[in-house]
Amino acid sequence: MSQFISGYFCKSNIGLSKGSSAFYQRITNKLGVEPSQLTMVGDSLEKDVISAIEAGLNAVWFNPRSLEKESHSNFRTISQLHELSI
Repeated sequence: MSQFISGYFCKSNIGLSKGSSAFYQRITNKLGVEPSQLTMVGDSLEKDVISAIEAGLNAVWFNPRSLEKESHSNFRTISQLHELSI
């Protein structure tokens, strides 16, 4: 999957905590891309998926425990990582 990953971003190299749209906006600025060109894959619905969507990114919720999906339906849900290639 390394061909699809452009970097690793966290509070220490972004300067913001994950869970806000500003965190993802800073990543798009660092990469010099439009938000719609990025996809966030994360296991936290609120911190990863919802905030990424609010910033304009595509999002995939990694939900291995098959938790109930909330009212948001504009993202894909997977339960196993190999589903990313499908």
